[in-house]
Amino acid sequence: MTDEQARLDDQNVVDVQSASPVDEVLAPLETLERAPLGEHAPIFEGIHAGLQRLLVEPDL
Repeated sequence: MTDEQARLDDQNVVDVQSASPVDEVLAPLETLERAPLGEHAPIFEGIHAGLQRLLVEPDL
């Protein structure tokens, strides 16, 4: 990982404790286009977790 990639990753960290489920879904989507092909699985896992939280807590 280059320094630029690390810097971008640090900027896209979402605090899951304070983030809304929508943020949990959108943050991984924003990094998806920059991620190398082999690194998409964790991004999709984050999207899946955020969507599941939206189903459980729809008022957020």
